Amino acid sequence: MAEANSVRNRAEAILQEGLDHYALGQIDDAVRCWRAAQALDPGDRRAAEYLEAAGQGGGKSVPGPEAAPRRRTADQLANLVDAVPAQVGPPAAGVDRSLFRRQLAERRYEDALALLYRWRESKPEDDEIARGIRLLEERLILDYAQTLGGDGCVLAPAVPPGDSRLASLDRRTRELLSLADGVAPVAQLVGRSGLGRFDAYRLLAELRQNGLLRAPAAAPAEREVAPAAGSADAWDELFHRATIAYLRCDYGEAKRDFEACLRLRPEDRRVQQNLRKLADREKRR
Repeated sequence: MAEANSVRNRAEAILQEGLDHYALGQIDDAVRCWRAAQALDPGDRRAAEYLEAAGQGGGKSVPGPEAAPRRRTADQLANLVDAVPAQVGPPAAGVDRSLFRRQLAERRYEDALALLYRWRESKPEDDEIARGIRLLEERLILDYAQTLGGDGCVLAPAVPPGDSRLASLDRRTRELLSLADGVAPVAQLVGRSGLGRFDAYRLLAELRQNGLLRAPAAAPAEREVAPAAGSADAWDELFHRATIAYLRCDYGEAKRDFEACLRLRPEDRRVQQNLRKLADREKRR
């Protein structure tokens, strides 16, 4: 019995560590913790639900090199800034190398990528330029995925078929929008699109930012009755539900439940961090 309790306590500590990573935006680390907690205590539904909501259920592995952690990509970009003069060589006409370095330093990655595309026109065989393009595209995919709510977020059209804004979309963007059925998550939309990963993520992010895609809210009937306030179990259940809502991109529901958590425990650091993230997301819309 004592050994079983020890295992459950370890699993609980690792599960909470995963929630700390998640609150800081360290999704890969959170997923690893939740998998470890699930292995230690398979009967605890929370780890399985967190993984499922994050699009990592069903035995899926943690994203590999194509979805590298943000901190690793940031380090590589810092090295790219330092190595630009040696790597790129004479710039193409009208391309300012100092501007490129400044754009990287200021994290204006889309502008920097546009300059590298222009450099490639004059030096199509340059391996370092190609590497820089791949690196910037990878970094931007992370940003686009965050805009979309993550690879596990489900998207649906936000406007009716006859909306006037749809007429201005090109064919491939309309086809991509038509794939968003309110069932398939972002990762599946990217795979079904027939586009490259970078173009698919970029177009989906543009559709979301322009109000043509949305994350469908859960039906009211699916919302569980809140547990009685005042107990530790009540708070844990509320926090669990808020986390699931956030991972599923139901940000309104997540905000309401995190605010309820905050009223019960005003000093809880994870709740404060999640509410700050939600506030930052609202500012970017």
